[in-house]
Amino acid sequence: MSSIGYPAELSKAFIKTQTSTSIFVQFMLLDEACLHCGVAVSVTALNNLVLNQENPKIAMHHLSLAFRLINEKLSGNEAVADTTIAVVLTMSHYYRLQGQFSQGLVHLQGLERMVEMRGGISNLKREQYTLAQKILRADLEYSLHSGARTRYTVQDIESTDTFCTSESRNPDFYKNKAISCALVSLPLSTDLLILLVDTIHFARLLNEAVVGRALPLGGHKLHNTLLFLGYRLLSMYPLGDCRPKSSLENAIHLGLVSFISTFMRGLDGKVPVNSLLASLLRSSIRELSESKCGSPEALLWLLLMGKASIFGSLDNTWLALDISQTMQFLNLSGHTDVQQKLESFPWVYALHDKEVRALLQSNKGSHSDALTTSETIIQLL
Repeated sequence: MSSIGYPAELSKAFIKTQTSTSIFVQFMLLDEACLHCGVAVSVTALNNLVLNQENPKIAMHHLSLAFRLINEKLSGNEAVADTTIAVVLTMSHYYRLQGQFSQGLVHLQGLERMVEMRGGISNLKREQYTLAQKILRADLEYSLHSGARTRYTVQDIESTDTFCTSESRNPDFYKNKAISCALVSLPLSTDLLILLVDTIHFARLLNEAVVGRALPLGGHKLHNTLLFLGYRLLSMYPLGDCRPKSSLENAIHLGLVSFISTFMRGLDGKVPVNSLLASLLRSSIRELSESKCGSPEALLWLLLMGKASIFGSLDNTWLALDISQTMQFLNLSGHTDVQQKLESFPWVYALHDKEVRALLQSNKGSHSDALTTSETIIQLL
């Protein structure tokens, strides 16, 4: 709850700072409602990770105490205090962990009204930046799940405090042959092409930082970058609205959304189940594979990103066959060949490779029979 929730695989990419007490821990020490809500969320998150679980009634008990205390606050002078906002935000996380998104949405709506009473999200950022940033993230996470438009806008994110500015981009970025060829060959709208470039650049920064070939990245700036990319994606095409007519535009957009989703971990460290995104991805993959104007490289990236982000075990059969056939079409024999193709698209090796490595290695040296290869893959999944 206190951390931004980065995947542990990326720990080497971040600047090591002196340990300090997070704002949420400070709130828990100062406010009883925050304490009870924090305990409820912690128990729930832990139960999602371990076999020897705590009694769920413990979480419910603390949550009920938090509800009683927060109702008293909402009817008094502390209705929009920092600690009150923190409790309501934490409750939204609790219901997200439980998979009860409709209940969490009620708390998100309450947060929106509280932010308005504080003078808007921009004013709250000036007064309590960390709290405002976490509200923006919760808004993005719920929009990714529900398909609705975000409550806040791209303009509410400080674009200068991201790794997406052209000034931060290494001049050698466009000299990369794989990237330049891919960008030229993809007939995308200008806005989506710029978004793709920004996301590729961001992924390359992470890849370089993880292996020590670049300076570590600041955690808050990285978080702001994720928000900036996510809000731009959903402002273009919210998941619940009409999709782009171009199968390639649709595929690249959904692939970028899936990429962002791999960073949007819950407090239990897991990527939340998202049936809407999974359904859209399946349809997009089918359309792109049947399109005469499609890109086999983009299709391969979309298949692998789907596996690395949101697809579950029920998708393994068709996914294995499609990946095998696409690799054969591109004359790729294994993981190393695929990595070279993925240089043209957003892919963080330390984060995404582990989900697809066994699948790709099973293809090595096995081109002749797509069905046989896919059956081998399925056994490994």
